[in-house]
Amino acid sequence: MVRHECAEALGAIATNDCEIVLRGHLDDTVDVVRESCVVALDMSEYEHADQLEYADGLHRVSKDV
Repeated sequence: MVRHECAEALGAIATNDCEIVLRGHLDDTVDVVRESCVVALDMSEYEHADQLEYADGLHRVSKDV
């Protein structure tokens, strides 16, 4: 549980150093740690993007329909 929370925190911090640490744990033997790192990397990518909302892609799709 601690490593899961750490992954989320690193994703929110979103520095290059944090991304390196998260990528280093993408092959962790514990499922929740691997999955948390994937989500955290996605959060980090969002922090560096020009999107207005985290799920901006879903919002844009619903407007097009």
